[in-house]
Amino acid sequence: MIREALIALMLVTPAVADDNPVTQADELLRKTFPADKPGAAVAIVHKGTNVLLQGYGLADLDTKTPITGDTAFDLASVSKQFTSTAVLLLVERGRLNLDDPVVRWVPDFPAGDAITLRHLLTHTSGLPDYIGIFKGSDEEFARLTCHDIAGMLRGKKALFPPGTKFQYSNTNYALLPVVVERASGKTFAQFLRDYVFVPLGMDSTRVMDRVPYDVANRASGYGRQFLVGKHVPSRRDGPVCGDGNVFSTARDMIAWNAALEERRLLRPETWEQAWTKTPIAEGKQSDYGFGWVVSEKEGRKAVWHNGGWAGTRTLIFRRLSDKLTVIVLSNDEGANVDKVGTDVMKLFYPPEKK
Repeated sequence: MIREALIALMLVTPAVADDNPVTQADELLRKTFPADKPGAAVAIVHKGTNVLLQGYGLADLDTKTPITGDTAFDLASVSKQFTSTAVLLLVERGRLNLDDPVVRWVPDFPAGDAITLRHLLTHTSGLPDYIGIFKGSDEEFARLTCHDIAGMLRGKKALFPPGTKFQYSNTNYALLPVVVERASGKTFAQFLRDYVFVPLGMDSTRVMDRVPYDVANRASGYGRQFLVGKHVPSRRDGPVCGDGNVFSTARDMIAWNAALEERRLLRPETWEQAWTKTPIAEGKQSDYGFGWVVSEKEGRKAVWHNGGWAGTRTLIFRRLSDKLTVIVLSNDEGANVDKVGTDVMKLFYPPEKK
């Protein structure tokens, strides 16, 4: 899930706010996520300090369980940054090459050898989105695995020659767990647990690659009933991962952000590669790196990703030039987490008056 319009207000020239932006952010969030409705866990990290970790609203409407910093949410497409990290770890270890044809690692891949791992990571493969191709029931979706995705592509035409355009497609990242498994000899869930989550102390974070899900402190997801706006349960679980299905907490995401700030797990130059725009045809660039959207304005740089799935909306926004990170994990399918992130960012760095 990507919304390109998020960035404009988040990269404005910094100014100094008169009042405490943390207090202002807390007040804003309490108004945005009322205490008796589905809400969000929010974390703000500024210049290396965790200035806010707070839950707003309810994790479950029936039990009236409040959201806390330890409530677990489906990260949806924010999961893609963990998938790209797994691939890049294997690249650094010499087990993979970014220019490997996908068919080398996914033998039943039907699209030939022109599409590479780099194309998958940067959404420049031209592969159609499997979610749009899939026509089965929710029960059938719950049995669909990453290993089934290649078969779904048989008979489907590429949308464009690989490397010539950017088009966001969950298929790209749903194929990468198969690559990680074949290159590492571990399941995708085991690989991320052993080489990312455990080393970083992300004790509540895991890949859900099988149903039913067993997630401690999981927030129940809610949609909004058409017209009346009533919240109703919304959940569509399935074992496909890579494009989503990492469950985490705001507290664990603070640990993840610290690793990114300190350039841990990967070499600094590898992180920079992940946070660099992708060249495409005719000298143009897409704003997508490896699992991150990359934005630059007035000499300032940010990397971010949002996510949305049944009953969840998520955002991580990292303003690199000012070391400000905003993380929003919501169990309200209708929550505008992009606007929340923008509004919080503006409290710390208001736009200059013209």
